Amino acid sequence: MNRAHQLIQQLELEPLLEGGHFRRIFESEVLIPRTQLPDRFNGDRLVGSTIYYLLEAGDFSAFHRLQTDEQWHFYEGAPLQLHLLDHKQDHQIVVLGNPKKPQFEMVVPHGTWMAARSEGDFSLVGCTCTPAFHPDDFELGQRGQLVQEFPEHEDVIRQFVR
Repeated sequence: MNRAHQLIQQLELEPLLEGGHFRRIFESEVLIPRTQLPDRFNGDRLVGSTIYYLLEAGDFSAFHRLQTDEQWHFYEGAPLQLHLLDHKQDHQIVVLGNPKKPQFEMVVPHGTWMAARSEGDFSLVGCTCTPAFHPDDFELGQRGQLVQEFPEHEDVIRQFVR
């Protein structure tokens, strides 16, 4: 059994809608009332949550965006490419876990389109959302919508949509 499959079993990871495997490993018990949150949230939210997330070779995390800020932490395996699309930075590629240019964490600001893929056999990372992940705060990118919004990046969009 290869290391990626060992980790999927040992960490009890499950398939994720946008690609890869995950398991929630932390969820705060502290609740933030809706009245204390920005208008982009439609209800109360927990303070934070964290998942393990594993991508294998040939798989990818499809473009998606969250209403929360998401911090990515590199743990093991090949470097992970994060592709980010927004109107401030345009298309940005951040590589986590590259030993030649060490960067092992980064924050993806809320509202930023993000996609990811491993540069090797697999990449194991963690993702921490603040406030905590809630399904209402998740949007999976649609090819037509993204190409209309970022026509100059149609090639990269086509690589990272399902």
